[in-house]
Amino acid sequence: MLKKVLKTGMKGLLVLPYIAIVTEKTSFLKKVLANVDRDGAEIKIVGFHSGMKTKVGWEGWDIGVCTIEKVFFLLLSSRPLNTLN
Repeated sequence: MLKKVLKTGMKGLLVLPYIAIVTEKTSFLKKVLANVDRDGAEIKIVGFHSGMKTKVGWEGWDIGVCTIEKVFFLLLSSRPLNTLN
């Protein structure tokens, strides 16, 4: 997924079952990908789960880590799905 996000500029979603795993994986990916950039811009990683009140729009992230419940909300509220990896 990361390779495709870097090459094509499409968005990527990592869907996980529990909130604890989402927060853990989000912080892990932020640490691992801190020095990786795409065309001079850093990769934005955002976690989406029921306890978060983020105001991040569709353009505010490159890789989304979310729970199963939030993925349906993201897909239904998204713009055309062909930009999703």
